Amino acid sequence: FGRAFPPNHGSDATATFQRGDIMFYRWTAAVTASVSRAIVVAACLSGLLATTAKAEIVGQLIGVQKGFPDIDSGWVSGGYSAGYFAAYGVPQAFSTSTDSSQDIAGDSPSFAIEMTLTDPSVATPMNATGTISIYGSVGGGPEGLLLSGAIEQFGASIDKSIGAASVLFDIRFRVDSGSLAPLFGSVGGIILTPQFDDSMDVPFSGDFLTDFTFSGMGYADAFPVATPEPSSAALLSLMGMGLGTLVCRRFWMRRISG
Repeated sequence: FGRAFPPNHGSDATATFQRGDIMFYRWTAAVTASVSRAIVVAACLSGLLATTAKAEIVGQLIGVQKGFPDIDSGWVSGGYSAGYFAAYGVPQAFSTSTDSSQDIAGDSPSFAIEMTLTDPSVATPMNATGTISIYGSVGGGPEGLLLSGAIEQFGASIDKSIGAASVLFDIRFRVDSGSLAPLFGSVGGIILTPQFDDSMDVPFSGDFLTDFTFSGMGYADAFPVATPEPSSAALLSLMGMGLGTLVCRRFWMRRISG
């Protein structure tokens, strides 16, 4: 506001002026703070409403949840054409927790996804058939097949208001073999984050009726997917069905024998 406190020389006039000036500054500070808070709140609400209004999610992910152990791969590139999807990269690390990780190395470590979409015209998630395979050496051990599996389902999602930077793919697969397979159980998942180069790639548009490519800097995680256990309600329902069947069977047997 262009005002400054005068020096305190101890005079009554100066003290009176200073008290008035302090009151003025307190008032202007309070008004300024109130206006600032109102501006911040309005800006936040405006941004939230704008974000909500502009969001345009196309497609749906399977929803596999990343866990441990985890095989992290980088430099993932690939693409899609006429029902066929493929992605290739380099496995980089194997982690059993957030605090425990080992490098994946070897002469030719590799990460590969190759699959055919059952019906590209339907919305994701969709059924798919194909394979995943990861080769390398963990922690200086022997090099070979670390994990392989048969792909069963594929999901994809994009927020068109953001564009290619929001694209995610996920996969559910049946674990088959590999030195790390015993740690993955029977079902595995992959979350693939592609990176699109504006000068080289044709980005994903949200459906699989159009071909697309992604090159070079994507990354992927492979991890076990927990198989949900039957809930208590489901078990009670099954028990009830079995008991009902048994009662009916005894009733009709008595009718027949009687």
